[in-house]
Amino acid sequence: MPPIRSALLLIALCALAACGEPRWLPLAGDDIHSLMFGNTAEGTDAGGAKWTLSIASDGKAVLESAKRGGTGTAAIDGDTICLQLKGMPDGQPDCDTVYASDDGHDYRVYTPDQKLVARFSIHPGNL
Repeated sequence: MPPIRSALLLIALCALAACGEPRWLPLAGDDIHSLMFGNTAEGTDAGGAKWTLSIASDGKAVLESAKRGGTGTAAIDGDTICLQLKGMPDGQPDCDTVYASDDGHDYRVYTPDQKLVARFSIHPGNL
């Protein structure tokens, strides 16, 4: 195959496979529990504000953020993580799906209607 055709084919294949871009895979409830309970998540929300969430092994949670912070609990419900903080406006937990990049280093959280909530990474233990 001539070099130009090979280069065009490679470009087309990269575009189809999103070359260089991670694929995002939804995590099952057990995987979310193993990832987040007993560890600290640090990231940014959809608007770019920084936050830190520490979840103890027993589900006690501490969120530090310029927008919203506080203490409460985290629980796994099916394949979602639910966060219930004291003083939440409607008194109901926020339950969202966690996605992992295919390289396993970065994570994202999406609402049930697939709106991006946050991007984060994990630090072992509770800070």
